[in-house]
Amino acid sequence: MKNLILLTACAAPWFTAGPTRAEESDLQAVRSTAKEFVAAFNAKDADAVAALWTENADYRDETGLFFHGRKAIKQAYADIFAANPRQQIEVLVESVRLITPDLAIEDGIANVSPPPEGPPGASRYSATHVRQDGKWLLASVREWREDVESNYTHLQPLEWLIGSWVATSPGRKSETTFEWTRNKNFIKRTFTIKMGDEDFTV
Repeated sequence: MKNLILLTACAAPWFTAGPTRAEESDLQAVRSTAKEFVAAFNAKDADAVAALWTENADYRDETGLFFHGRKAIKQAYADIFAANPRQQIEVLVESVRLITPDLAIEDGIANVSPPPEGPPGASRYSATHVRQDGKWLLASVREWREDVESNYTHLQPLEWLIGSWVATSPGRKSETTFEWTRNKNFIKRTFTIKMGDEDFTV
């Protein structure tokens, strides 16, 4: 009996309990921040994006540019939205873990469409969240780019085609659009021909 008690005591440190209800609630709140960011980004709302960060937050994007403070981060996103009005983002949260009751780390992947010029890749990020006045906010974010395999190197000479092209003639208008498929593996072409009141799309 003594041996059984000793074995149980030795094994106990190897087992850890799962997150408590309060911890699970905090993890969900941190994940919700990612959803709020996606909604604000896709709405091109720099104010809403900035509201998710602490006053003294810092952000380093995948190109190495560094921004310190909520005001600078807001301006950075305002510039992004102005330069890329059609750009949308999707975020895959891979993990969220609590370091302390008021500090959490989130890791994931963010992809934008249409994709930026250059080789295809995944934008990975690591975000530090802190709880201030009962709300989880971004305190620090680091991004970096990971290349992915694709046919891009073979299609790069045709990259100038990406976009929409319009040709008109009496009684007829045609519009051709070229866009990258996922990971820039192929270039997809669609075109619309309008003759009078009729549209033909291929």
